Amino acid sequence: NAMNKVADIGENLAAKERELDVGFFKKEGPASDLENQRSCLMQYALNFGQLLEQILHNEDHCIPFVTAGGLEALLRLQPCLMPTGREFLSHICCLSCPSVSTISHSATEDALTIAFRCIALRYDSFELVKTMINSASLHLDKLEELQLVMRQKFPTPRNQMPVGIDATFVLDGLPHEDVFALLSKPSSPPELRTVIADYLRQVITVQWVCYLLSSAIKAACQRSQEMGSGWSRQEREWKKELSSTSFEELMERICKFHHSAIFEACRVRTEEGFEAREEIRRKPSTTNRLRYRLRIVCPEGAVVRDGIEIDSCASVGNMEMGEILEAFDRCVNSSGVMRYRTSRGWVSEQTRGHGREPIAEVLSVWEAENDVSPSTEDQQPTKGRIEAGVPDIQTASASILARLQTSYTELFSALSKVVLQGVRGVPIRNLSFQEGTIGAHVAAMM
Repeated sequence: NAMNKVADIGENLAAKERELDVGFFKKEGPASDLENQRSCLMQYALNFGQLLEQILHNEDHCIPFVTAGGLEALLRLQPCLMPTGREFLSHICCLSCPSVSTISHSATEDALTIAFRCIALRYDSFELVKTMINSASLHLDKLEELQLVMRQKFPTPRNQMPVGIDATFVLDGLPHEDVFALLSKPSSPPELRTVIADYLRQVITVQWVCYLLSSAIKAACQRSQEMGSGWSRQEREWKKELSSTSFEELMERICKFHHSAIFEACRVRTEEGFEAREEIRRKPSTTNRLRYRLRIVCPEGAVVRDGIEIDSCASVGNMEMGEILEAFDRCVNSSGVMRYRTSRGWVSEQTRGHGREPIAEVLSVWEAENDVSPSTEDQQPTKGRIEAGVPDIQTASASILARLQTSYTELFSALSKVVLQGVRGVPIRNLSFQEGTIGAHVAAMM
């Protein structure tokens, strides 16, 4: 019940953010009420994830949790962690690598994912797989609707041909202009920004749901191996679900969307003019007019240093989670980490190492009236500095579509485990492909 209330708060917050996106957006000054509410939502979700991780390790707690609607609440909560509208577009366009970076907050996402895995290892495999198949189907339906709206709002001769879940040329009508120009241009209707943001948010949600489906299948395989059940009644139920017509139709839709989305990302990145735009983005700017409104999202806060390097520059302070600040410069340092310069010093976009946990996220980006901030007038060129301009909206959207490769690979890795497990159990001397047999299951999966 409490998780559903937090999910309700998240959905209501998203609706308020969409309403605000139509009008004025906050550039400077202290955090607004909506910004504070989203910071609180981040903390609520993180606390729930960490609490569930401890509770659901006990098998006796899993069934009551799912029966009380906990799984549905968990699936509702994750999409609420992503910002909406203007804030979402600013966030993805300013990421150093949108195709692999965490869009929502990794600590919270990891905690919720671990909670789901605990459920997958202890709850009924058939019921869980069936729930995730239905959830994936519903999210694909919503994605198909939003994809149609994208084609209608940004029409071109090429993007009117594909139908259904096919994502070919879906980005063809998006402008080749910087996100800050799209967000501030008077001729750009606010609903267009909302259409782009809603579509890309749904792409990320489908990616996450497909990842959970693969986790549920892998957990079911693991439990079958541990029990040594072979082709028992309990195992037969969830494996028959995977060889059913409904799952086959779901996989056809997922495959079609994945193939077309990856094709679309490759098309955008190989069309004439892309390399020239990227080359301009990587060149030093003659002015320093871009401003970034940041939120600290790491639970441990952020360390502020007096330069772009992390090891050789001294710490000059700290920032707490949820703190809002303005940055007037950014670059990539010699460690490959994006760094933002604020009036208090330099902070990182994310941590170093394999985890790459987000530290600061961009809430909005805009061009200031003055070319140079007073704080940067005496700034000298820094050794090891790599320029990092903001990409255009079409390029950033293509990077979001490219994210699907990871979840798609995980899903087919899970299905490969199912096939291998089934092949090992096929009775060679009494092989049958009749419905309900292990032979029929393996044939359908192949």
